Amino acid sequence: MSWTAPTTNDDGSPLTELASYRVYYGRSPSCPNWPLREVKSLTSRPASNQTFAFRLTGLIVGELYYIEITAVSSSLAESRCSIAASGRAHSP
Repeated sequence: MSWTAPTTNDDGSPLTELASYRVYYGRSPSCPNWPLREVKSLTSRPASNQTFAFRLTGLIVGELYYIEITAVSSSLAESRCSIAASGRAHSP
């Protein structure tokens, strides 16, 4: 999966302390109540249109999964959940 890194906080101010992403996934959309994987950010201030890629492993091949992502600051403030994306798990 891949996504475009955020550049602003929920209030519209510039994002300056991005620490990580939380990738929530499950068989029905219900972020943030799913299992999650924490992914470190490559930078605390993402550039415009910077993309980030991550491979989710351990899923059941052929099953439909929903994925939502949040951004987490260095002070552990978490953004709202992204719009859900979905797809079927497949072998690498």
